[in-house]
Amino acid sequence: MNDVEMGTNSAAAAGGSNPDARQQGLQLVKGFKSETPSVPGRRAFFKYRDLGANAGSNGRMRASKVTSIEKMVEPTGWHYHVCEMQFVYWLKGTAVLEFEDGTVGTFREGDSLFMPGGVRHNEIYLSDDQEVLEVLVPGEIGTVPCDRPEGLPLNLKPIASDGDGQQTRPGTDAQHVDKVVRNGMTFVTGFTSDTPYVSGRRSFFKYRDFGAKSASSGKMRATKMTAIAEMLEPTGWHSHSCEMQFVYYLKGEVVLEFEDGTVGTFRAGDSVFIPGGVRHNEIHISHDNEALEVVLPGEMGTVACDRPEGLSLTLKPVASKE
Repeated sequence: MNDVEMGTNSAAAAGGSNPDARQQGLQLVKGFKSETPSVPGRRAFFKYRDLGANAGSNGRMRASKVTSIEKMVEPTGWHYHVCEMQFVYWLKGTAVLEFEDGTVGTFREGDSLFMPGGVRHNEIYLSDDQEVLEVLVPGEIGTVPCDRPEGLPLNLKPIASDGDGQQTRPGTDAQHVDKVVRNGMTFVTGFTSDTPYVSGRRSFFKYRDFGAKSASSGKMRATKMTAIAEMLEPTGWHSHSCEMQFVYYLKGEVVLEFEDGTVGTFRAGDSVFIPGGVRHNEIHISHDNEALEVVLPGEMGTVACDRPEGLSLTLKPVASKE
């Protein structure tokens, strides 16, 4: 059972761990795959599994796993979304989207997309096995149909990650390829072949940067974390200096202790939403662990702290029932 269901505001119960989170009504939510519900969504050919970030963030962020349930028989048509920003990561399948910058992108497992609200696009193909993780800011999104952008050529420039690990994208002399900017943020594709590894906070992880931090002018960071070495000892109790952190587990196993008196075991398909300042301790990470992390804002600090005073030595175990 997650904290929303139990009626527990972990940030508020922390006794001063994060005043900002308390003021905003943010709370720790553990999104185990056996308990996260399917909810209505904007496309009939998808099912949407709500991962709890909307409730945990008081509407500031929504995170969903989106899965094809029937064939898309025709393009969605040109449209844009009413939101601040949208991040999409492909877990499975293939999608082809046309964009107002004059490109048509083919996205497969491991690729990603960051779009500010208002960027016009058109989904022209989705494979029957499509699965994506979608993160929206704020949690509510609108969809507005629109005309094909005026002056856009019939033949758009293809972009994709090719099988040799090289990205196919327009050359510098390509026409009708324009930088799309909305509210100081830019549209960016994150193909597996060209998203770089960057330094991160833990030496036993490598971090792949999807470009959201620069594209969002520092409002969001999205990375894939992959274990590269054994974690020899717990990280120690700590908190993060940020507004909020969302983690979706792709592979392996992680065990975390939380200041609310629980110890959670997270596996593929599980997730956790952690407000900034909530104290926790990673006590086990499997050697094959992979996870996606989305942080608001893009800069996040880590502050070591003592084990919360009065916390029981024996914590309540929580995990997916599957």
